[in-house]
Parts: sequence; C-alpha cells; structure tokens
Amino acid sequence: MNLPATRVIIIDDEPDFCEIMRVSLQSLGCETEISNSITDGEQRIEDAARRNVPFQVATIDMRFVMGIQKIGMPLGQQMLQYIKQNHPQIACIMISGSGVTPDEVLDLRDKYGLEYFLHKDRLDLDRLSNAIQRATERNALMRSGYEAHKLGTTFAATSRTSVFISYNRRLSWGAARAIANSLREHGIDVFLDLDEINVGRFKDVIEQQISMREYFIPILSPGTLESEWVQNEIARALVLNKKIIPLLCDDLSSTDLKLPVLLQDLVHMNAINLKPEFYDNAIQKLVNWCTEN
Repeated sequence: MNLPATRVIIIDDEPDFCEIMRVSLQSLGCETEISNSITDGEQRIEDAARRNVPFQVATIDMRFVMGIQKIGMPLGQQMLQYIKQNHPQIACIMISGSGVTPDEVLDLRDKYGLEYFLHKDRLDLDRLSNAIQRATERNALMRSGYEAHKLGTTFAATSRTSVFISYNRRLSWGAARAIANSLREHGIDVFLDLDEINVGRFKDVIEQQISMREYFIPILSPGTLESEWVQNEIARALVLNKKIIPLLCDDLSSTDLKLPVLLQDLVHMNAINLKPEFYDNAIQKLVNWCTEN
C-alpha cells in the first residue's frame, strides 16, 4: 500500500538497518533520506525546510550513539526534542530494539510529543505503513486542535460517533488501548491520549477533546480515582453534560466507588461491567449504547 507523497528522514546509526528502512519505505512510495548523527539530521531537516521540501515524518533510533550527548538525555530523545521544538509539523516515530518499557514511551509522549513507537524486531511493511499513517494523522489532529483551541473555536462536527476514553495510565493503559481499537473497528471516532499526542500542550488538548466529543468513557477499576488527571477529566465531562458511560473493570461495582463530592453524579450513570471472559459482549453493548442513543 503506497503512502501519498510522504517525505521521511531515517535517523539511525546502523547502516544495515537504515538500508532496510530505505528499501521498505520506498516500496511504500515514500521519498527518503538517511542521517547517521544528530548534527547531520538537524542539518538535513533545516535544509529541507529552506528548500520548501520539508519532511513529513522522522523515524528516530531511540538509543543511537553518533553525536554529542546532553547530560542525562539519550540522543534519540535529544533528536525528538529538537524536532518538536523547531519543526512540530514533522510526525516522529521512535524505533528501538528490546528493553524499552511502556513508561519510557509514555514519557516521550507526554514530555516531548512522540506520535508513535515501533520495535525493530517486529518491523514489517504493514506495521511501518500503519505507523506512518497514524503518526501523521495524530500530528495533524493535535496541531489543528491546538490552533482551534487558541482561536476559541471548535472542530467541525462529524457524522461519526465520537468518544473520549479516560483512564488511569498506571492501571489501565493496556485495557484503554484494546478498548479504543475495538471501538475504532466499529467505525467510532476515538480519542485516546496514549495515541493522540503533542508536545507542550497536553492539558489544553485534553480539555478541547472532551469538549468536542459526544461520549465520555471512563475506565474504572480499584484505584483509578487516585489519578488527579482522571478526576479532572470526569469533572469536566460532568460540567459539560457529556453522555457518560462508565466501564467497570476488575470486579468493581458502582457502589464501591469512593467519589469526591463533585463527582457523585457518576454513581447514577448506567455502567457496563467489563470482564475478560465477556469482553466482546461488553464492547458490543458499548457500541450499541453509543450509536443508538
């Protein structure tokens, strides 16, 4: 499957891997350049911008070693920071071998604006194509969303059912991703902060997305409400009178919820119990509620 007119810079210090990436990307219809160091990568990005042929995507080796390292900052992270500070229109995909933890990926997302992550040992054309499409879509969504927020406007309404998924990252990020993917397979437009990210304006984007989405889906399990982020998101959804459908996980019931006074209305919302053995049934019920109400 070809990707339309996508210019990609490959930033990696392994020549063999760079060649694999170049051939793979070209087979997808991408135009590519290779850089083996931070200095060269910065120069190529600046030169492309000056010539008015900017890159749309950068793939970055998370742990490459060619360059001068800032104290306490791996070179891949350093490259990501440079791009997001100077060329935020470039969607960034971090690529690494084994040993990278979910917390590291989430930190890169929250602090520096990473759009996507891929494992080198799981790389194939389908994953690469999907990563580029998703990364560029997220980058465009977040940038347009931020501009709309600054102008005091909202996105144009769409005919698709739209939901915002709220979750405790420490407890439920895997479940949140699975639920988001399941809803997308049913044609529902889902905002999940694990996917839709940008640098330096996380709180603004979250508030904007809750405002523009029709449904608000909090994933609740014991300990979820220890997250101040989740509490703030629920409070905003209640204030905006969003259609709220709680998903109760890990045998939690509505009567077990320890809610602050401002969130007490959540107890009176119709909830769906999400159990692993009845996952498909719960998702179908959620889809029905979102599309029939």
